[in-house]
Amino acid sequence: MKIDLKIDLQKTINNLFEAHKSLILNLAFILLSLFIANKLLKSQLKEIDALKAKKETEFKRSGVIKTISSMEKKVAAYKILLPRKDPSSLINTVTTVAKESGVKIESIRPVQEQKFDDYTKVPFSVLLLAPSYNSLGRFISKIENHQDFLMVDSLNIKLQSQARELDVDLSLSNIFTTN
Repeated sequence: MKIDLKIDLQKTINNLFEAHKSLILNLAFILLSLFIANKLLKSQLKEIDALKAKKETEFKRSGVIKTISSMEKKVAAYKILLPRKDPSSLINTVTTVAKESGVKIESIRPVQEQKFDDYTKVPFSVLLLAPSYNSLGRFISKIENHQDFLMVDSLNIKLQSQARELDVDLSLSNIFTTN
C-alpha cells in the first residue's frame, strides 16, 4: 500500500507538472527575472548615490571657483587702483598739493619701503609750516583724496608762538600691490 501511494503521488505530481508546466516555467522565469532586476536595481542605486555625492562635491568646487574668480577680479581692480608710483612723482604731488593749500614744505625725505605679503608701503617724512589749522586741513584732505593714493600715517603739530604758524611733522605713505 505504501508503494501504491508513493506511485500514485508521483503520478499526480507528474500529471500536475505536465498540466501546469508552462505556468511553472513562467513563474520560475518571473522569479529569476525579479532576482536579476533586484541585483541590477541595487547596483544602479549605488551608482546614483555615488553620482549624487560627486555632484555635491562639484557644486562645492564650483562655489570655491566662483569665489576665487571674484577675488581675482577684486585683486585686479586693486592693482589698477594701486599701481606702483615713482617716489619722485609722489614728492612732486605732495609739493603741488602744499602750494595749492597754502602750506610751506621745509623737507620731504623718503623712508625705507616696508614690504608685506600683498602690498608694499612707501613712507615719507614731511616737515612743513602751515599758517593755520584750516590750511593744514585742506592740505591733508587733498593729500588723502589724491589719485596717487597717499595716506597720512601720523601727524605732530606744534605751535610756533613767535611766527604764529604751525610746525607740522607728518608721516605720509603710498601703497601699491606687489602681486
